[in-house]
Formats: sequence, C-alpha cells, structure tokens
Amino acid sequence: TFHQIKDPVVSILLNKHNDADSLQLTVSDNGNGIKDINTANKGLGRRLVDIFSRQLNGNYTIETEGRFIYVLNFKPILS
Repeated sequence: TFHQIKDPVVSILLNKHNDADSLQLTVSDNGNGIKDINTANKGLGRRLVDIFSRQLNGNYTIETEGRFIYVLNFKPILS
C-alpha cells in the first residue's frame, strides 16, 4: 500500500542478468510494504506470480519489508 506516501512510485525494469543468457525482471515500489506476509502469500497476485514464474522456468524473490520488491530471473524462450 501507499499509506501516507506523498509521491508513490512503481518501477519496472528488465535487464540482462549477470550471465548474458538470462534476464532479470524487477518490479518495485516505495510503498509501506506488506504487513502480513501470510495473507499476501494466499492472494491471487501471489498465485499469478507463481504461475508466470513456472511458465518461464524462472525463480523469484519477494521482499516486503518497508517496500515491495519482486525479482524474477529467467532465460528467454526463443522459438
């Protein structure tokens, strides 16, 4: 949430990861974070993150203390 945040910002970045074969998608904000991670883990958003990550054969981390940061590492799917 952005409770009492004067200038809310959401950032979406897609970069080459440390090795040239993988990409890193980072979604972050300057919000208040998520107070109850157990509730957040059961929501639709978290289920969608799990599904998208599996479809890309990627792995992800989520940080929720005082802000929100989602980082997904995956290899591009080439046809």
